[in-house]
Amino acid sequence: MKVILHTPVKGYYTEVMKHFNERLFLFLLPKNPLVSLEQFDGTEVGDITHIKFNKPLNMHWISRIEEKYQNHDEACFIDEGLKMPAGLSYWRHRHIVRRVSENESLIIDDMEFKSANALTERLMKPVIYMGFKPRLKKCQAYFNNLNL
Repeated sequence: MKVILHTPVKGYYTEVMKHFNERLFLFLLPKNPLVSLEQFDGTEVGDITHIKFNKPLNMHWISRIEEKYQNHDEACFIDEGLKMPAGLSYWRHRHIVRRVSENESLIIDDMEFKSANALTERLMKPVIYMGFKPRLKKCQAYFNNLNL
């Protein structure tokens, strides 16, 4: 199952991609004690990100960067889940920054996930969508204030 979100931001695509760092990750993380960032190595192949959900269940989400590329039109890194919250059996997230113009880019979150069965996947799709949708406005504010 897939969830794809598009976020237009100001800035040239290579400059936008350079700012996919721990500061951005913390800015996008929900601001509550229920979620904490345990590890963020970066966005290079082999780097690990570890998020801990503290309540209502103690769960961990650990992913590793498996691929990274850049060409004339876009830059991308792909993380895959190593350990995911209950209900997810597969996770692949393509973080794409596509060039729109010299001062505009489009961030594409292309997420693919699997669960134990099709019914669970259908139930999880709106949960994942709603979990990532608030990031769109925050991401726009973040990059538009950087003046790239």
